[in-house]
Amino acid sequence: MKKEYGDKAELLFTDTDSLTYEVETEDIYEDMSRHMDIYNTSDYPRDHFLFSESNKKKIGCFKDELHSKPIFEFIGLRPKMYSIKSERGEKKTAKGVAREIEDTEIIDVEE
Repeated sequence: MKKEYGDKAELLFTDTDSLTYEVETEDIYEDMSRHMDIYNTSDYPRDHFLFSESNKKKIGCFKDELHSKPIFEFIGLRPKMYSIKSERGEKKTAKGVAREIEDTEIIDVEE
């Protein structure tokens, strides 16, 4: 990522088997299309122009966990404690916090 984007790529967080980056670019999908050998897009909608099963389950490939839906907001407090908002909705993770508390008490301060 740093080789391609330099200072325009920032690592937001890591998890057990994932990395999440913020990338400043004109068109991330156009960028990806030039490097399809390193991306697993098998979970993209079948009608998406980047959909391909060629790297499905291939170890070491980047995978878009939101299946082509951009992230609107990311808040990360510490490892395994973050919130991501996208077109798919909101994903909140707060390891060590009871699910009931996570669902009802952790709120977006901008709402």
